[in-house]
Amino acid sequence: MNIPLTLRWAKVPLRPAVAWCIAGSSPCEWLERLAAWDVPLENVELYVLSTADGNEPHGVLAALGRRQRDASPARGHVDRGIPYGLIGDRLFVPVEAVLSVPLSTTELADVLPGEDETYVWQPGVGVVAFEAAD
Repeated sequence: MNIPLTLRWAKVPLRPAVAWCIAGSSPCEWLERLAAWDVPLENVELYVLSTADGNEPHGVLAALGRRQRDASPARGHVDRGIPYGLIGDRLFVPVEAVLSVPLSTTELADVLPGEDETYVWQPGVGVVAFEAAD
């Protein structure tokens, strides 16, 4: 049986923020916003987010590196953008989002193919996979 997963919204954050979606189509804008953060940027991972047709960038997800997440999540500059957290260790979703069907970590791993890919669920676009080489 296949049950489509969707996101529902909660009134409060459900997980800590470890990444922020910065809107805009200009990498210069993204870098200006990142430079204003009060965190070291050497381990920040960037995932370029495209429109639903995939033709143009409409933002970037800036994720704290794994060590930064463990040591000091959500510290620093407040105006980062839309906060994202992790479900499992590879799926970024907005912090207020909940999956329509609760999944265990094992079930989620079965739904998300590959072991090295990172996934970002963009509301209005869906789930996008990023390979480690991206």
